[in-house]
Amino acid sequence: MLEKPIYFNVFENESGNPKAPTFKKNNVEIKEDIVIKKGTYDFAFFGNAINKEGKPNPHFKIANPWKPEGQKKSIDNSDKSLDDDIDTPF
Repeated sequence: MLEKPIYFNVFENESGNPKAPTFKKNNVEIKEDIVIKKGTYDFAFFGNAINKEGKPNPHFKIANPWKPEGQKKSIDNSDKSLDDDIDTPF
């Protein structure tokens, strides 16, 4: 499961080449690692999104599966390897 959704902003590619991508973003700097663990996710592309300034804001979103309001999303805590060095009194 993702801690929070991942968004990739893209922009319309104004190219005359019919084989060119319709949307793209070049020279993207990723400032932190992106880890997508195996599992089930929702993918969505918002090609018609508009930002607050009224400019096109197309983006691709990867998120945990949608759940109805009031239904909690479970977090997988099966990887306990991070706790190996912690002494827990029992």
